[in-house]
Amino acid sequence: MRICRPPAGWHWLRTTMVKKKLPRTATLLALAGLMTIWLSPETAAAADNTLKDHPVPYLALHGEDPIHWQEWGPGVMEAARRDNRIVLVSIGYFSCHWCHVMQRESFQDPDIAGIANRHFIFVKVDREMHPALDDAMMSFAQSTLGQAGWPLNVFITPDGSPIYALLYLPPDRFRQVLERLQALWSGSEEELRRMVESFPWKPQAASSAPADDLEIQRLLASARRQVLDHGDHFQGGFGTQSKFPSVPQLEFLLAAEEILPDEATREFLTTTLDAMMQFGLWDHLAGGFFRYTVDPGWEIPHFEKMLYDNASLATLYLEAGRILGREDYLEVARETLEFMRRHMWRDGALVSSLSAVDDQDVEGGAYLWQPDELRQLLNEREYAVADAVWGVSGPAELEAGNHLRRQRSLSEVAARLGMEEGEVERILARSRDRLLDARSRRIVPVDHKLVSGWNGLALTAFARAAERFPGSDYAETADALKVFLTERVTVPSEAGKQSLARAEVGGLPRGRGSLEDYAYVARGLYDWARLTGASADYRRAAAVARLGWERYFDGEGWRRSPELVRTIPEVVPLMEDGPMPSPSAALLTVSRLLALALDEQEWGREIRRVSRLGFDDMADSPYWYAGQLTLLMQELAGRSE
Repeated sequence: MRICRPPAGWHWLRTTMVKKKLPRTATLLALAGLMTIWLSPETAAAADNTLKDHPVPYLALHGEDPIHWQEWGPGVMEAARRDNRIVLVSIGYFSCHWCHVMQRESFQDPDIAGIANRHFIFVKVDREMHPALDDAMMSFAQSTLGQAGWPLNVFITPDGSPIYALLYLPPDRFRQVLERLQALWSGSEEELRRMVESFPWKPQAASSAPADDLEIQRLLASARRQVLDHGDHFQGGFGTQSKFPSVPQLEFLLAAEEILPDEATREFLTTTLDAMMQFGLWDHLAGGFFRYTVDPGWEIPHFEKMLYDNASLATLYLEAGRILGREDYLEVARETLEFMRRHMWRDGALVSSLSAVDDQDVEGGAYLWQPDELRQLLNEREYAVADAVWGVSGPAELEAGNHLRRQRSLSEVAARLGMEEGEVERILARSRDRLLDARSRRIVPVDHKLVSGWNGLALTAFARAAERFPGSDYAETADALKVFLTERVTVPSEAGKQSLARAEVGGLPRGRGSLEDYAYVARGLYDWARLTGASADYRRAAAVARLGWERYFDGEGWRRSPELVRTIPEVVPLMEDGPMPSPSAALLTVSRLLALALDEQEWGREIRRVSRLGFDDMADSPYWYAGQLTLLMQELAGRSE
């Protein structure tokens, strides 16, 4: 069974990063699920809140809630079975605005806490620490609600079967759900169990025989057209509501343009890349990209900044600058890397995110400007230039102020104000420094987790930048990231082997590395090896990649995590792209490059076989498998980089 996705539907609702999907059926029974997730219990339920002073920042935020929150861990499901209680698995993350809203409105409400503590076991999960659990719960929500996002709240029975999912709800409605669900469980438990069991999930079967080269060539030709068909050719990007960077899809089109140039592809790429760096997705003062915009014109962002976005976009703009011959794209890449070093570097690695809300709980408060505030900070000439460039003189478009984005080029501003372009540039630089100084006194909460895989993405970006800009200090940053990944989050495992931790938190490795961690770390180490040329570095990267295969590939398909006894589905021939590249496609891609570099022909043949699995999925929805298609395109073209 397969869930079909609409063409390109990321929608902004009262959740963070919501992906809408069509429900499987026209009628969804209230409080009943379409599938069963068997959860592997990873902390035993207790009669108090166990998250106080937790080292993971997102969990620590809930440490003072009156709800008796438990951390996802060993004993949760045993306690649920012992007490015959429904479990709420509540998933969010540090920079999620609506997660904080629901905490403030519902999870800190004494009446709701009373119901929760008497009748349920509430488990709080940081999705960035448990991506596989998050993915399983997202699949359930998408199947039953037709949409998913965060905060994501899934109720499950004591035997691990999900029965109901909800996203953000105001407190009165959330209380009603708790009361209704408890009444059903106490009065009609067996009926509710039968309802859940009557909709069993049928795990997706392993892929059929691998596709041949001719089938792949035909698919690649049509996939390029289909991905372009999903694009907004007027404003750039994909979709018609909120706009995300969609890096895997842009990487696919960029690779296609390099191999077989096409005017329509090039025009769409430049339209999109120009829009992302000129308008509201880009921070025009400090650099770096916000997560997405809530409108189709790239004007107003959701203000969190994620490490994985900025690392991936730095790499994308480096490649776009090279392939499309655009120096300004290279400059955006460099400014993004500088932003990461100035604002995300902590203790030898990069933090996971900067919050969308400031310390006063104002969304975008650290980045927005009231017109009067700008007049006080800038002199008359500086204000005139700032207004011509950024359009700051109008009334505040958001309650907290205006968001700066480029309205005119420097040459247009010079002509408009009767100045030399160089003078405009100098005045704008001075104004930027003044505003940055004022902004430095605003407080942006930081999630200090050092996530392994995301730092692997950053290693790729810095290593490629060091290769592109000889004599720069990017290699020093890349070397520090390599040390972090190979020494601080690489930990002893069973049978004397090593494994990756999910993250370093509070100076200690925590959690089990996911498939994305092995894939992205292996890729980062491969790019480091390309920079150094050392055979030992290639072998180190290959060792990480092989561990990823050993833990997450069963011969015919991939699973996201061994922590879940059965995920949804159990095994898949390939994984879809999300905001980050498909973990399976990323691991296959770096494994292919390593097999070529180390001349491991047997491994190369296995990689080639596995990369051709899941052909029907790719043919049905090429947009969602852009990373896998990029791999196949480069393989058929004989690319070795």
